[in-house]
Amino acid sequence: MSAAARAKLRVLSVEGMAEDRIYGVLIPFAKSVLLSNEDAELLKLPPHNPYRMSVRATGDIGHADLRYIIEVIRPDGRYFVSPKINGALLHIDSETTYRLNADQYELVRLALDSNKLITTLNRRQVIDFNRENACRIQKHASASGAKLDKYLSEENLKLERRNVEAEKADVEPNDEQEDWLPAEGEFSDRVIGIEEVVRSSYFGANAYKTDWLNEEGQDDQPPAVDDKPLSTSDRSEAMSNRRRVEKKMYALKIKPNFERLDYVADKNDLRGGDFSDSALKVGERLLEHQRAGVEWMLEQWKSGCKGVLLADDMGLGKTLQTLAFLAGLKKCCRDYVKSDLPMLIVAPTALLNNWQSEYEKFIQDGIFRVVDLHGRGLKFFETNE
Repeated sequence: MSAAARAKLRVLSVEGMAEDRIYGVLIPFAKSVLLSNEDAELLKLPPHNPYRMSVRATGDIGHADLRYIIEVIRPDGRYFVSPKINGALLHIDSETTYRLNADQYELVRLALDSNKLITTLNRRQVIDFNRENACRIQKHASASGAKLDKYLSEENLKLERRNVEAEKADVEPNDEQEDWLPAEGEFSDRVIGIEEVVRSSYFGANAYKTDWLNEEGQDDQPPAVDDKPLSTSDRSEAMSNRRRVEKKMYALKIKPNFERLDYVADKNDLRGGDFSDSALKVGERLLEHQRAGVEWMLEQWKSGCKGVLLADDMGLGKTLQTLAFLAGLKKCCRDYVKSDLPMLIVAPTALLNNWQSEYEKFIQDGIFRVVDLHGRGLKFFETNE
């Protein structure tokens, strides 16, 4: 080693960039990425990686199956075949090695660490970890010029916003927050405030607390206890001792409507329109009870009702009634329904084909452009491929 190299190592040791060891001087990977190419050349280290990195995700950001795949892009846009990454060193092949820069190193570290750590988390931890880690990955990908697949890049603004909100909300609510009332017009008038969410729990004979659903990794069996029956005071103390200290959860407080009618929607004749079965194909007609259902939904909509529950028995045509109502709104109530706004149908996957076939059989062409947001249809909608 040259005298200049030894002098540089001494300087790096003083600056905390290197560590003196019995066998020599160690430059940790996290420090080596900060070295300039000139210093690296002096110390016989590889130069910085000149190629663009790529990160793509498999699985879903809300589940434990999320995995990151790191790739290296050639200048012609193709990918290198099976490059190896060892800490901060990128081995393109057996003869070509580069050193990652600081943002590339952090990007790779976050992705690979996530792939290992995600399997150790429970359900409650997974979504927060995935979102926050994805924010960091996006940050270093942007700084290093790395390519993100569409799934990660489309989530960018949402993830960044959630990360900021999470940092702001990382405090226990105070009295003023507990008494918070939604801003006027932000929610319906049935929302009257905010309240703490109390999770339903059951305490068995041995005062063992169990939730309806255990978290992943939580033992389904109660801990071993003495067979001696517990007194009332002992049971109360045991229940108190077994309660976990959890961060309080809050939700909107809504006027109930279960055992007695103490809330009635404020209805007014806000909208006009009359369509009955006018959106059906020529030759198709609603049965009498179906016509009554559609007309009832129309009257509720005209009066300003926020939603209804159509609860006919199975097989009486609830799907057709709903489609006739939505299509009628779209066709005949343009003064009140914006023609360019979508209408979303959320249904069990087993019933999606039935909704599609009912629409094609009964509803006039041209009223809607049907978009399938499930399976291959969802992938096509996201990528247009």
